[in-house]
Amino acid sequence: PKVYAALHRIYTADEDWESLADLLARRADQLESDEQLAVWLELIALLRAHPGTPEQLTLALEKARALAPSHPDVLAALLE
Repeated sequence: PKVYAALHRIYTADEDWESLADLLARRADQLESDEQLAVWLELIALLRAHPGTPEQLTLALEKARALAPSHPDVLAALLE
């Protein structure tokens, strides 16, 4: 978690959105479902603000929907 937090800060400060997106996706895959959802939602927000590939956004949306299909934040992300 310390390394993750440090990298998150560095990538954000450097505006290295591609590396941050990769970091978030890897982190989400390592977490339990409750924590995963928060990271997938963070990744979705990042990809909306700083577009990566359409595939990255689609994957993040699918992962979030699989974890919590009726969660208000997931539904809002799907409707954007």
